Amino acid sequence: MEYVFYDVDKIKDFVFDSFKPKGVKGASELLKALDFDLYTKRKEHLLQALTEKFNIPDDRIIFSKGGSGLLKTTTDNGKEICDWLENEFKLHAKGGSLTAVSHKEEKADFPTSFAILNFKAREKKSAKLLSHDLTVTIFNADEKDRCAYCGKRKASDTIYLEDESIPVCEICLLKRNESGKNDKAPFEAESLEDICKAPGLPDTKYILVIYGDLNEAGAHLSEMKSEEELQRFSNGISNTLDNARSEIEKTLHQKGFQFLAPVIGGDDIILFTHPASFELIKEHLFKIEKDLEKTGLKMNFSFLLAKHKFPIYHLFKLSQAILDLTKDLYYEDPRKQTRYGFFKVMEGNYRESKKDVYTGKDFIFLFDMAKRIHENKDIHTSALYNILELLANDRSLPEKELNLDYFLSRHREFKEYIQAGDPDFQLIQREGKIKLTHDVLEDLIIMKDLLYKPGKLDETGRRNHDQ
Repeated sequence: MEYVFYDVDKIKDFVFDSFKPKGVKGASELLKALDFDLYTKRKEHLLQALTEKFNIPDDRIIFSKGGSGLLKTTTDNGKEICDWLENEFKLHAKGGSLTAVSHKEEKADFPTSFAILNFKAREKKSAKLLSHDLTVTIFNADEKDRCAYCGKRKASDTIYLEDESIPVCEICLLKRNESGKNDKAPFEAESLEDICKAPGLPDTKYILVIYGDLNEAGAHLSEMKSEEELQRFSNGISNTLDNARSEIEKTLHQKGFQFLAPVIGGDDIILFTHPASFELIKEHLFKIEKDLEKTGLKMNFSFLLAKHKFPIYHLFKLSQAILDLTKDLYYEDPRKQTRYGFFKVMEGNYRESKKDVYTGKDFIFLFDMAKRIHENKDIHTSALYNILELLANDRSLPEKELNLDYFLSRHREFKEYIQAGDPDFQLIQREGKIKLTHDVLEDLIIMKDLLYKPGKLDETGRRNHDQ
C-alpha cells in the first residue's frame, strides 16, 4: 500500500494572476478539477482521469478539495501516479504547477505516514523553488502585445467583447474559457466596476473584499489518528465552506448583486462584493465558525474597503496583510479569541495596523452599534465627524474629556449610545461596552457603507434614495 499526497503550488498566485474577474474565476474552476465529493461521489475530469487510469476506487480517495488531496493505491506505483499528476496538471492548468509525493504505508501508524508525506511535500516544493531559473518579464511599450488579463505575458490570441478586441495570452485564454463552462454558478461580475452597482443602491467607487481563513487547520490535520478521522475532518471543513459559499452566492444573486467568489484553498474563503451586501451575508459568514465548533477550529476574517480601480492581486495582498494581523493577535492571545480586521483604503491611509483588528465579539458589537446610530434620524453623520475631531490624536486627554463632555451635554441624542463622565468614553448597549477611541469611531462611521438600504426606482428607472 502507498499513499499519494498532492498540493497545487502557490495556489493563490495562480488564481489571482489576472486583472479580470473572469480569469480569476476560470483559474478557480481549473482547480476544481481535483475535487472529489465524498457523498455524491462526484469527481471532476482530471481526478476522474487519474482514478480511471490507475484503477483507484472512490473509497481510496481520502480527501481531495481546494487544490490538495490524499489517496491510497494498492500497488507500488506511487511515483508513477505522482509523475502523471504533475505532468497532467501542467497541461490542464497552463501556468500552474502541482507537487505530488508518495510514501509506503507505515503499518498501523497513519499519523507517521501522513507526517512523512507532508515533510516530503515541503521538501520537494522547496527544491522546485530553488531550481527555477530567474526570469525577466519584459513589458513591451506596445500595449497590444501584452495580455490584457494578466498584464505581463505576451498576447497570443484575441477575444472580442462587443466591438472591442482584447489581446490575451494562452494561459489567460484558458482560464477565461474555463469560467464560461460553469453555467450552474450564479452570475458573477465581468469587472470590479460591475460590483459597485446594485439594484436600488447608489453606485459606489468602493468594493468590499472579505477574506476568511481557519486558524490552526494544519495543526489539526497533523493530529488525525486514522484515515477515517482525517476524511471526516477534511470533508467536514470543505462541506461547511461549500455550503456557506453557496448560501452567500444565493443571497447575493437574489438581491441582484454582482460578485466574485473564487476557490483559493481548502480552508479559506474569499469574496469580492458590494459593501452594502455585508449586512445581508454576515450571518452566513459567522455561522461557519459555529458549524465547525465541534472541531475546535476558529475562523478569522479581514474586511477591506478599497476602490475598484485597484488590481485584483493587490486587493488580495492587502486583504492578506490584514488577515495576517488578525492571526498575530490570535496566536498572542492565550484565550485564542476569533479576530476580525476592518480597514478602508483612503488617501493618506494605506497602512493597516493592529488598531484595525477587533475580537469577533467587539466587531459584531461595533457593527450593531453602527446600524443603530446610522438608522437614527436624529443623528447626523456630520455630528459623528465632529466627535471624531474632538478625539483627534493630537489633543491631550483632559482636553478631549472636556470638549467631548461639553459636546455630549449639548447633543442629547447621543445619550443612549455614548457614556461620558470618566477618562474612558464608552460606546454602550445592552450587550456590553467598547472603548470609544478615534480609530473605533472612524470605523463606526465607515461601517455605514456596510448597511443595506435599498431605495425605490422612479418611472425613468433612476434610483430614488430619498424615499
